[in-house]
Amino acid sequence: MRFNAYDDLFSIRKLEEESLQSLINRVESSKRKIKELRPSSFTLEQLDDELASMALIRALPDEFSGFTSSLLLMDKLDKTTVHQAFVTEDLQRRKRTQDASGSSQALAACSGSQFATKTCDFCGREGHKFAECKTFERAKSRAQEDAQKPRTPYKRANKAQEESGSSSSTQTPEKAQRVTEFAGNASTPHPSPSPSPSTPLQLDADFHWLADTGATSHMTPHRHWFKSYTSHKIPIRLADNSIVYSSGVESVVFEPVVNGKVVRAVELTRVLHVPALRSNLLSCLYLARNKGFNITISSHSIDFKCKGTSLFTATIHPNNSAELDGSTLTSETAFSVSTLPVDLSLWHRRFIHHNYADVKSMISKDLVSGLKLESNSCPDSICEPCLAGKMHSHPFPSSLNHNRSPLELVHSDLHGPLPVASHSGYKYWITFIDDATRFRAVYLLKAKSEAFEAFKVYKSWAETQLGVKLRALQDDKGETSLNSEPASAEWSC
Repeated sequence: MRFNAYDDLFSIRKLEEESLQSLINRVESSKRKIKELRPSSFTLEQLDDELASMALIRALPDEFSGFTSSLLLMDKLDKTTVHQAFVTEDLQRRKRTQDASGSSQALAACSGSQFATKTCDFCGREGHKFAECKTFERAKSRAQEDAQKPRTPYKRANKAQEESGSSSSTQTPEKAQRVTEFAGNASTPHPSPSPSPSTPLQLDADFHWLADTGATSHMTPHRHWFKSYTSHKIPIRLADNSIVYSSGVESVVFEPVVNGKVVRAVELTRVLHVPALRSNLLSCLYLARNKGFNITISSHSIDFKCKGTSLFTATIHPNNSAELDGSTLTSETAFSVSTLPVDLSLWHRRFIHHNYADVKSMISKDLVSGLKLESNSCPDSICEPCLAGKMHSHPFPSSLNHNRSPLELVHSDLHGPLPVASHSGYKYWITFIDDATRFRAVYLLKAKSEAFEAFKVYKSWAETQLGVKLRALQDDKGETSLNSEPASAEWSC
């Protein structure tokens, strides 16, 4: 009901000959209706989600009118439901488009077969039949020659495997390539035609990493996860024996969560970008064979250790799938991950260059939670920021020239505002210091604009006491002579 009220609000348009006041009244009435439909626990975050969902619904063209109406008729409608409905509708429309295309091609083939010329069943060319095909004769001769050559069982099995893969390939290359990568049993192909490799985000793909013992390399369909990108096209056999192709290869940064705490990020190297996949595969074999990982599988989890240190874990679910605990950093956040060794020098800098003795004491006595060392390297004895902080600056030189007569030159400075006003409401003060006698006078001000009045009071008092005229006044902005009109009226006298 609330989304219908949103739709009514956003559909309001000024009618012909309608006054603007009437338009305002209709908008206010619609707004009150929306407020009445909100629960008492409604938050700003929920409002943002509902506005984003409504923007998605209203962005749809007229051809989605049926889909829009069905969404607005739902009893429970939130951001997650809208996103899932959009993805499902997109997949259904793609499937219907494919079915319609296949039906039209079959109809065209059926209607045109009555008038088509003879076509070879082997090579597909028109003008001759299978019995007259020269291509078949040449292929038959080559097959007979190959059959007479000695072959090992391994080569025959490999050739049969390649022929089987090429017959069910989802993409047909110009030249046959030997399949060297396998995606394992957890791989899932895209149900519709493979998306473009340049598409950074695959909304219908999974965002969790699956630990796969059958995959030969790490693979992901998400382009935006890569820190950098290098084009790399190779064939990959999926679990259903179909062939897909990678588009690139580079590194991906994964941020593990171990025992409920975020630990140091791990960079997964040689990750293949496979747009046709719907799942992210972590190759256990690649980590064990090429990276020296020791992988321990228990009844509920998998522990990935390297050189005796547990780097990340995976949780085993009832459906026998193992998802890595943590999240993947995108290319923007991956560059901010620290690759410095966690040693004493790094903690010294993180603690604002606190002395090494106290940092060691905090570590040895376990005074700070999470304060651990991953490297025992000795810190550099010279720390430039520490040396710069301990250096003493030279004092400002005092002036050697002073006026000998009172009121020849008076120094003034205005201070404030104070963070808290005094009991009488004063927030500023102004000082007047005679250059010859160093006599000081201070006046409290409630506002900065009272500075000129304070100066006139001081001038009158000083000239009366000393019997001489004030010749010049100097503040922190420069000297103002009383014999000439100053640039600022504030200090004119």
